[in-house]
Formats: sequence, C-alpha cells, structure tokens
Amino acid sequence: MSQKTLEQILNDLTNLNKGLDGNYILEESISDLQAYISAEDEKKAAKGWVKGTGELKIRKDNPITVEVYRNEKYPGVMIHRVYGYNSDLLPGYTLSHEKSGLIIGGKWSNMRKAVKAFLDHAAKVNWDRPTEEILKDPEAVEAAKKLNT
Repeated sequence: MSQKTLEQILNDLTNLNKGLDGNYILEESISDLQAYISAEDEKKAAKGWVKGTGELKIRKDNPITVEVYRNEKYPGVMIHRVYGYNSDLLPGYTLSHEKSGLIIGGKWSNMRKAVKAFLDHAAKVNWDRPTEEILKDPEAVEAAKKLNT
C-alpha cells in the first residue's frame, strides 16, 4: 500500500467534509492541516533564504522596517510579507528591490510560490544595481512584468 501525501489527505478530508455538510470538528482538523502544510512549504522555500530586516517604501515619505528573506545567490532582492499603504500586514508574499525598497512585483499566497515565481522569471536579472539601471534594462523590465501577471 502506498503512502498518501499530506496534500492528498487534506483533499480527501475536504471532500469528506463537503459530503457531511460542514462538520465543525472536521473543519478544525482541515484548518490545522492547511496551516501545517503552509508552514512546512515556507520552511522548504526558505532554504537558502536568510531571515533579516529590510526597509520598504510603501509610501515615499514613510519607509518601514520589516522582516525579509535574502539569498546570497540573488543579491538585491528581498522576499517579504505584503504590506498595505498604511503599513498593515496583509496576506501573501511579494518581492522587493533591496536598494530602493520598492516592490518588484507579484503577490503570492505563500513564500514557496513567491520563490518559485522569482526563480522562474527573475533570477537571471542582476537586481543588485541602482533603480535607474534596472529600469533601463529590458530583461529586468520584462521579468517584473512577468512577476505581475
């Protein structure tokens, strides 16, 4: 007999719960399992990404210091939680340019998806440059567009 993955078990429980018309205890177990899977995904995604702090420019007049992840293989880029205009913590993760503190683009539900999007679309760009240079680089501009789609 083959072992099921946590995602398969979660899917089975979710389908079972639909058939039971919303069992409270089962819903709590599903929620706990989703949180566990999300935390494990973030740990895997964070491999090579070191936690620290960075400055974001949500508004030009009011930069904020937040928890970020950096990877020495990709200088100039930070992955962090999403923050709103009033510096409220919002769901999801995004990418920022370290030197300017400006968002490069995208919003993903978890860190694993943010890392994957970065690796798929923007890892080849040298982000460790001033903003003016990046804005003149067609490859960087195209990578940012892909991250925002």
